Amino acid sequence: MRRVRLLLKLAAIAATSGSTRVFYDRVSPFYELLFTDHLPHIQMMVAAIGGQFQSSNEIRILDIACGTGALSRRLEEQGFRVTGLDFSLQSIRRLRRTNTTIRLVQGDSAALPFAAASFDVVTCMGAWRHFPGPQLVLDEICRVLRPEGVFTVGYFPPKLGGLIPVSSGTLGKVGIFLYSRLVRLLNYNDRTDEDLERQAARMIEVAFANQSLIQCGDSEYLILAKSPR
Repeated sequence: MRRVRLLLKLAAIAATSGSTRVFYDRVSPFYELLFTDHLPHIQMMVAAIGGQFQSSNEIRILDIACGTGALSRRLEEQGFRVTGLDFSLQSIRRLRRTNTTIRLVQGDSAALPFAAASFDVVTCMGAWRHFPGPQLVLDEICRVLRPEGVFTVGYFPPKLGGLIPVSSGTLGKVGIFLYSRLVRLLNYNDRTDEDLERQAARMIEVAFANQSLIQCGDSEYLILAKSPR
């Protein structure tokens, strides 16, 4: 019953916010109660990053589009030095109330306010579908990573609204088409089409010396890349 109420509230916010930023400002109080499908991907991402380093001490991680900090907090618990960046001020404020040690910055992922080669790792969980200019974001990620740096992004394939899996075949294509029309009408950036995945994989392959897919469930996965070119 509680989940139904949250879904109705989410729908009302989506219909009236008018932008992706305002939407996330308004859903921040209950975001982690509703978007629980992220959790297996978060756990897998934390494990994948941990496997890249003998020790987490002094490893600096930038978590872009960190939201209310579901990933950032778990990375810090593993001993990493975490900086979280998000365009939603209310999400950052909510994370600050639950954690006072993660460095938090309000900013644009396509214009990161950090010096070159500042981080060992950049993470992005669930937000890739929201970026209007993903190549700009990837260029910035490569700029702030150190030469042997790691980038990991998930989750794929994206779900409608981050909640509803897309079925294969004609029904899925119709759902994606209708959803894309709806989000355009509401002035959001939220892609769920299959080309988003192919585009991300192609861009990352060009930008990094190595990349791999990490399975997270039967059909879902993360992308992990190393050494920006």
